[in-house]
Amino acid sequence: MRCFCAVLLTGLAACSGGAEPTKSLYAPDPPAVGAQARRAHETRAVEVRGPDGMFRVSAPAGSVRLETGVGAAAEPARLTIRGADGVLLERDFPAGDEWHDVALDLPASDAAVALEISLEPAGAALGRLRVLAEGPLRPNVLLLTYDTLRADHLSCYGYARPTSPHIDSLAEDGLRCARVLAQTNWTYPSYVSTLTGLYPESHGVVRGDRKTPDALVMLAERLSQAGWATEAHVSGTFTEAATGIAQGFDRYDDSGSSVGEAKAAHMTVTSGRIADAGIDALERLAGQRFFLMLHFFDPHQEYVPPPPYDTMFDPDYRGTMTGVVSLRQEPRWNPQVPRRDLEHVKALYDGEIAFADHHTGRVLARLDELGLADTTLVIVHGDHGDGFFEHQKEGHSNTLFGEETSTPLIFRLPRLLPAGTVIEQPVANVDVAPTILDILGVPSEEGAFQGISLLPAATGGRLPRDRPLLSSAWLPTEHFPGQSAFILGDMSRSEVALIQGNWKLYRTWRDKWRLFNLSEDPGERTDLAKRLPQRVEILRRRLDGLDQRLRARTTDPGAARALTEEERERIEGLGYADTIEPR
Repeated sequence: MRCFCAVLLTGLAACSGGAEPTKSLYAPDPPAVGAQARRAHETRAVEVRGPDGMFRVSAPAGSVRLETGVGAAAEPARLTIRGADGVLLERDFPAGDEWHDVALDLPASDAAVALEISLEPAGAALGRLRVLAEGPLRPNVLLLTYDTLRADHLSCYGYARPTSPHIDSLAEDGLRCARVLAQTNWTYPSYVSTLTGLYPESHGVVRGDRKTPDALVMLAERLSQAGWATEAHVSGTFTEAATGIAQGFDRYDDSGSSVGEAKAAHMTVTSGRIADAGIDALERLAGQRFFLMLHFFDPHQEYVPPPPYDTMFDPDYRGTMTGVVSLRQEPRWNPQVPRRDLEHVKALYDGEIAFADHHTGRVLARLDELGLADTTLVIVHGDHGDGFFEHQKEGHSNTLFGEETSTPLIFRLPRLLPAGTVIEQPVANVDVAPTILDILGVPSEEGAFQGISLLPAATGGRLPRDRPLLSSAWLPTEHFPGQSAFILGDMSRSEVALIQGNWKLYRTWRDKWRLFNLSEDPGERTDLAKRLPQRVEILRRRLDGLDQRLRARTTDPGAARALTEEERERIEGLGYADTIEPR
């Protein structure tokens, strides 16, 4: 018995397994120029009105079968299917209301099979095209990642303002992780953790002037080796190709990251440019299996959304506080900032989220127009959050409280991931890479990741109970006054937070241990360490055990990279002076 899985026009498959019945994934109507639904067959056919009535299909390697149908209507019709070696099928159909199913078995091939399908005359109706192939689900991947995006400022995470309608739609149609821990509180090491599935303690990237070690295997490298075209368009400091984070990408556009001095880096609005580049990439890559990463920087300080997003959530404000709170060293921007001014700055941050979400919607709309939505795994990811003095600090790279480390994580892949699924257990950004590879059926070596695949939880299974998760902050050892349990080169782990179930153990840089019950106190306001010393001790032992495992996997810190004066000024101006060598 042959088992098949259904593949869309780009050659991407839904899953099958063993002798179980195939779960077919039907392609949308062919995206022909001027294609229009034919009333008599509106659920399964389109009327071909293209300039030549031609469809071009890329079928995947392996044994394949093409299925479609023809409605001839008022005139007889002829269907022709051609491959590289000539005509594979030519069939005539009589005029009339009868619908004719068509199936064509193709010979096995070790490479993708290019097919051309023509139907004459122009008034005939061609059914939805479907390619059946042996093998697992191997969809496209679209990773949408957002700098400085707090989960609790998205509508789908319970926020009162409608900041994120397009991201919300992905959550409604897919899998949303309710409690996500970023592995640190600033961009560079956080992205390395996401793209390697490793904690900073193991990947070693904790300085801004170090390259990502070549020894690390990035997600793009794994997908490139497995046959995916890999491309990224990024914006913002620490996503430049010079960091080494571009390993494995066939094409890596970091022009949006090269924005000059710190002021320009903070003030440049980039979401429109990233969306434009993403749409262009989708159009170029639509005929092949691809991994596309788009990095939206705009939620980052400074909070300067363009109109109408600058007044969207606080139109009645008449004060003088702006969203340029860091570069101007705004004297009122401190823990005693008047509440009305603070709420206005938050509204500007929300406007930046809404602006990035708008351009996210443009990318998703084009994905749908190209007929790729059903067979593209879309992920929403954030590298870290931003504080608004909830714990006396603003921005990020300051603490490991939830405002800086709780980020969104959403996966959508129709007909595989059940719509509206929510994982309530804590998960982490180190889970992103293993989850993507598990969904795609791409194998990895044992012990490759310190995160886990979340796919079982999306399909009726469970995650390991009370799995400990880690977030950390780092300082040059010479600047750190305490004793660190973890040292990487000349960097010491200055703070660490461990989450297990509903408990969070947090050791601050002053070597003070704090304990929070996140189910009762999600804002981390009530320190229970003195009341529950036994719980603190249990979690400290768990942290020690986790540290031992991480220490066994530590990668040598990457080589120093020479910074230009412009890069150095930009990094210092962005508040990351502690992550690079002093002048």
